[in-house]
Amino acid sequence: MSSQSVTSKVITPYMRLYPENIDYRKLFDEVPCYISVQDSSFIIKQVNRRFREDFGEGIGHSCFVSYKHRKDRCQICPVAMTFEDGMVHSSEEIVQSQRGETINVVVYTTPIKDRENHIKEVMEMSTNITEVKKLQAQLSHLGMLVASISHSIKSIVTGLEGGIYVVNSGFTRENDDIVKKGWGMVQRNVERISNMVMEILYCAKDRTPQKIQLLPAKVVDDVFDLFHTKAQLRGITFSRQVDSDTTEIPADPKSLYLLLVSLIENAIDACLMDEDKQSHTIGVALKNTAAEVIFEVSDNGTGMDEETKAHLFSDIYTTKPTSGTGLGLFVAYKIAKEHGASITIDSTFKKGTTFIVRLPKKA
Repeated sequence: MSSQSVTSKVITPYMRLYPENIDYRKLFDEVPCYISVQDSSFIIKQVNRRFREDFGEGIGHSCFVSYKHRKDRCQICPVAMTFEDGMVHSSEEIVQSQRGETINVVVYTTPIKDRENHIKEVMEMSTNITEVKKLQAQLSHLGMLVASISHSIKSIVTGLEGGIYVVNSGFTRENDDIVKKGWGMVQRNVERISNMVMEILYCAKDRTPQKIQLLPAKVVDDVFDLFHTKAQLRGITFSRQVDSDTTEIPADPKSLYLLLVSLIENAIDACLMDEDKQSHTIGVALKNTAAEVIFEVSDNGTGMDEETKAHLFSDIYTTKPTSGTGLGLFVAYKIAKEHGASITIDSTFKKGTTFIVRLPKKA
C-alpha cells in the first residue's frame, strides 16, 4: 500500500468519525512509512516515529542530509515540484539509514496549505520497498539465467547434430576415421550436457555436504586422470604437484571433485580462448599447512580484468561467447562456502589466473 493510500484510508476516516477524541500525533507516529514535513528550504519540521528509528531525529536538518547524506539537494525533487505546482508528486529513490543500510523507497509528496490556500509546507511520505526490489532483481536474475542455459543447450544440440552427421557419413563411406571423428564430437557434447545438468542440479537447492574422512590427494589424482588426456588433445600441458602429507580431512568427496572439475574446466577454456600465446599450461597443486589444505588451479590463459573478477562468482556471468552458462565458477564458490572454505583469485589480464581454495582440516 502506498503512503498516500495509507494517509487517506487510515487517518482521514478517523478524523471524520472521532474528531473530538482522535490523537492525531499518535496516528502520525504509527503510520507504517517514513513521514517528514518540510518547509520551502527543505528543512525538516516534523517527523514520525518510523523516520526517527531509521534516520535519526532529522528536525532542523535538510531532507537530503537526513535521507542521502548529501551536501546539495537532489536534482529531481518531488518536494520542490509540489511547492511549485501544489500537486501530489511521486518518485522512486534510494536512501541510506543512520546505520548505513541502503533502502529503496517510493516517495509521495502532498502540500500542506494555510487558511489562504497558500502552500506552507510539504509532507513527504516514503514507503520501504527494499524487499520488493530484491524480488524483482531475483526474477530478472532467473530470467537471464534461463536464457543463458537455453542458449548453451541450443549450442550443444547443434554440436550433437554435427557429430551424428559425421558418424553417418563415415558409415556411408565405410571410413572408420570419419566415424571416430564424428563419435568424438558426440562424446564431447554429451559430456557438456552431463556437466551442465550437474551444475543446474547443484544450484537448484541448498544442501548440506555429506562429509567423510578422505585423502585430498586422491581427489586431485582422480581429477588429473580425468583431464590429462583431454588437455593433451587440445595442446595444453597439464601438470600436478601434491605434497607428501597424506592427512585425511572431512569433506564431501563428490562436491570436492566437482569443485576442482569446475576450476580446471574454466582453466582449459581460458587457454583455448587465448590466441596470444604459442603454448599453454595448466597446473593443479595440493599444499598442506597445520590448519588447512590448499588447492591451487593455475593457467596461463586469457587472465581477467578487474570487471571480470568483480562479477566472477555470479551464477549468470560468463565470458565464453558461445558455450558458457556462467554456472561453473558459481558452483565452485558455493561448494567452497558449504565446506567453510575460502576461494580467492590471483589473475592478470592476458597473462593467466590462479584459483586458491583453502579448506580447514577440522570441521
